[in-house]
Amino acid sequence: SSRKLPVILRIASLSRRESESIPTKYSLDEAFIPQFRESALLLIAKKALERKTGARGLRSILEHSLLDIMYELPSLENLSKVVIDESVVRGDTPAILIYADKPVEEAVG
Repeated sequence: SSRKLPVILRIASLSRRESESIPTKYSLDEAFIPQFRESALLLIAKKALERKTGARGLRSILEHSLLDIMYELPSLENLSKVVIDESVVRGDTPAILIYADKPVEEAVG
């Protein structure tokens, strides 16, 4: 199955509130639903508004933020959650991976 972000919208321009809601409405795959922290949503919306590209801008920002993990997904077993925060959107840190068979402290720490 494809692991690409299926955010295909025909909207010329979005408000900040609309921009913030899109990442939580669409997922990469039914088995992979990233959890976006509020700080990430705010930064994604801000970047899209700065670029004045609407939904295309959101897609580009999301794909850039998730690029590394999209290629790793097929080889990851027992992955239950992928958390995206502001540092992931900025490109400072990789996504936080939480596995079904590990306590949260081990998975994030």
